[in-house]
Formats: sequence, C-alpha cells, structure tokens
Amino acid sequence: MVCTAGWAFALVLEFGSVATEAKLFWLTMYHAAAPVRTDMAPGLVLRGHKHLHEALNNAIESGVETTAGAPNALENIAEKIEQTSDGVREISEATDDQAASAQEVVSISDQATDVSERTADRAGEVADTATTQADRLESVTDATRAIADQAADLRALINEFTVDVTDVEVDTVDRDTVTTDD
Repeated sequence: MVCTAGWAFALVLEFGSVATEAKLFWLTMYHAAAPVRTDMAPGLVLRGHKHLHEALNNAIESGVETTAGAPNALENIAEKIEQTSDGVREISEATDDQAASAQEVVSISDQATDVSERTADRAGEVADTATTQADRLESVTDATRAIADQAADLRALINEFTVDVTDVEVDTVDRDTVTTDD
C-alpha cells in the first residue's frame, strides 16, 4: 500500500474524529451514572452479601476514577492527533514545495540545454564563416603577391628603357583632345 501525505492526513483526521466521539460517549455515560453514584448510600449493605457490596463499591470507585481521568486522556489523545495532523500537513507542504522546486530545476535545466544547443549551432556557424574568411584572405594574399611580383617585373622592364627628353618641347595638352596614332 502506498502512503501519501494526503492519505496520512485523512487517517489522522479520522482518528481525531473517533477520539472526539469517544469523549462525547464518556461524558454521556458519566452524566448518566451520576444518579447511581449519589443514590447509593455509603453504608448500604446488600443483605447477606457484604463482600459483594464492597466489591461493587470498589468497582464503582475504580470506574469513577477511571472515567474521571478519561477526559484528560482523551484531551491528550486529541492534542497528539492535532500535533500529528500539523506534522503531516507540514510534510505535505514540504513535499509539494520539493516537487515544485524539482520541476523548476528541470525547467531551468531544459532552458540551459536549449541555450547550449543554440550556442553550439552558432559556434559551428562562426567556425564555418571563419574558415571561409580565412580561405578568402589566403586568396587575396596570393593575388596581392602576384600583383606585387608583376609590378616588380614591370618596374624592371621600364628600367631597361631610356628616354631622351632634350629635344622635346612640352606644351600644355588637354588630355581629352589627345589622340594616339598607331
């Protein structure tokens, strides 16, 4: 049988109800026996049965003492039941709080997992982009080296030529109107 906090709480309430009914029964019996206790004269002797009379008086006295202590005993039982009920209620509330906390932890864990997955996806995208950019940078670097090599070759070729500018007259020329003859 599985015992839950709710089941235990219901059981404690049932015991409390039984204790209350027992107390009411005792009070009813106590008040019902009052005329018998007061009507019996202490010196009354049943004819020829003195020992029976003493036994009966002792039993009545014992019963009166027992019933006199019953309200206190029932009161103590009721208090213990109420304390137990409070304890069960606290356990039930603590269990509910723990369940809510566990659910919150699961939810936070799920959110962290989602963030981790998105971060991993984005990190993969960034790595792919970085690889692509590194490849392009390498291509640009190779192209720049090729252009630098061609510029060096062109400079070397230009240095092979000499131009004599002593007989050349320099006029201001409008570049838009200059034509070349092939």
